Amino acid sequence: MGLFKNNEPVMGFDLSDVSIKIMHFGNNGNNYDVLGFTDHTLPKGIMVNDIIKEDALLQKHIAALMKKPDYGKINASQIVASIPESKAFVRVIQIPKMSEDQAKLAVPSEAEQYIPVPLDQTYLDWQIIGGSDDKMDVLVTASPRTYVDNFLSILKSTGLRPVAFEVESAAVLRAISTPKNRAEDFVILDMNTYRTSIIIASNGNLQFTSSVPIAGDAFTQSIARALGVSEEEAEKIKRESGLSDSSESNQVKAALVPVMDNLISEIRNTIRFHEGHSSEKISEIILVGGTAKLKNIVDYLKEQFAADRPEMEIGLGNPWVNVFQPEKTPSILDSLSYTTAIGLALRAAGAGV
Repeated sequence: MGLFKNNEPVMGFDLSDVSIKIMHFGNNGNNYDVLGFTDHTLPKGIMVNDIIKEDALLQKHIAALMKKPDYGKINASQIVASIPESKAFVRVIQIPKMSEDQAKLAVPSEAEQYIPVPLDQTYLDWQIIGGSDDKMDVLVTASPRTYVDNFLSILKSTGLRPVAFEVESAAVLRAISTPKNRAEDFVILDMNTYRTSIIIASNGNLQFTSSVPIAGDAFTQSIARALGVSEEEAEKIKRESGLSDSSESNQVKAALVPVMDNLISEIRNTIRFHEGHSSEKISEIILVGGTAKLKNIVDYLKEQFAADRPEMEIGLGNPWVNVFQPEKTPSILDSLSYTTAIGLALRAAGAGV
């Protein structure tokens, strides 16, 4: 799609099963200012497992949230919209060194063996991100045409004009990317309500992503089963106690530990896969997403990785690191759930396009 026509403002639009988040930035020449944002909760059933089930209801909610944002003003109709990890394929492939025109023919042919959906049923995008004297490293992303076309139709029906779609992991990486981590190989855990995306980045570029159904909802359900309470009460208990070590929280932590350990096993497998195909070691794990606010989660991860990877840094990301943050915007902790929207808005404002 042609990007950013007529110099009109563009905003980031992040759709998930539970919410729509919009972030609108302006470029002041030295940094990016927040012009407006909103976080609109979606009723259950409109989106299920990243599939839009109720087109008309989604259209209604999009129209409503545009009228009254949580902060500032949203006066743009052009958007950069997110594609969930479950609806995207991301991989780095290698091809012989060649011209860009030659690569246009070679990349789809080479990528076809890795993509689990026929090429004629996907939108395929790629970019050269590095290589050697005789090889090129190419980042390939692909998404099902049925998902993208339906999403595009719904957005247009509300008066919005998508100028680009971007996989969530790319937006998250842009939001928390700094000169320090761009020189490293590191893991991002994007922890949301229903899934955690495990994202590998190297030299500032995406390398690999995987998505596992271990996140906030799995934690809530485990607490509900262990304590014999409703999911609503379990959600409240989860937010209050998390992985705290206090005596009154022992039962809660005991319920969360098996779920956390399953997630850690997935993280270790992903790290082993990357390091088995790279000369570089993972130096850091950065947590973002709403579930990253779980109390004591960073300390628990540090404890589990201390024995075999004591040098690895583990901490929460700062979604505002590349943006000027006004006082009325959420704190860094509360903004973890806005990470994707912030990354999309940075692209919309002209960063990393």
